[in-house]
Amino acid sequence: MRITLLSLLVLGIVGATSAQALTLKEKKQYQAWKTWLADPAQSNIGAAKDKCGYAIPFTLDQALTTPFMEESSDAAAYCDELYNALAETCGDDTGKQAVKAKVTKITCKLGKKEEVSFALSKTGVLKFTFGVGAANLKDKAKKFLEDNL
Repeated sequence: MRITLLSLLVLGIVGATSAQALTLKEKKQYQAWKTWLADPAQSNIGAAKDKCGYAIPFTLDQALTTPFMEESSDAAAYCDELYNALAETCGDDTGKQAVKAKVTKITCKLGKKEEVSFALSKTGVLKFTFGVGAANLKDKAKKFLEDNL
């Protein structure tokens, strides 16, 4: 009985690990999202840099790939809404100074379906967690920035 239980646990762990590996198609999509998000001519990253006065680097959680592709959604566009909100927040000197003083990096992480949440670390990492189907991202991001910077 113990051997069977141990075997099931091992198989479950192996299965969970292999399920997290991206297919070639998913790897290409993930890379395309990162490239698009980093391109100031396509995303709001350039507007945020211009308005805020400095480049705010990002990381895009690879775990976003599978669920967003399954729903034919664009994870980079979701993450981009935070840059849109940052650009607007930096539209005046007070907002610009607040962002520059507190935000050093953005991480876009996978959340539950339709989830939207934010957290700002003491080191300035702004964690944006969202799931497929999340709505009103820019408005929620602006509210978080206004309430927490």
